[in-house]
Amino acid sequence: MNLCFYVYNPTTGYTKFPHKNRESAELEAARLARENPGQKFQVLAVISQCIKNDVTWERVDSGEIPF
Repeated sequence: MNLCFYVYNPTTGYTKFPHKNRESAELEAARLARENPGQKFQVLAVISQCIKNDVTWERVDSGEIPF
């Protein structure tokens, strides 16, 4: 997993673009704050993730076709 950062506006609940580094996200947060006076923009970091896998294959190689 690559660490990524998001800019979040708690007023609107909006976040979308994953930034590859903290500096990029902070620059975007500053840009958005200048365009939207009085609104907060937070930089969030992804620290973990969870994935559910429904199907797992386990191969058994006997060297022969069983039919």
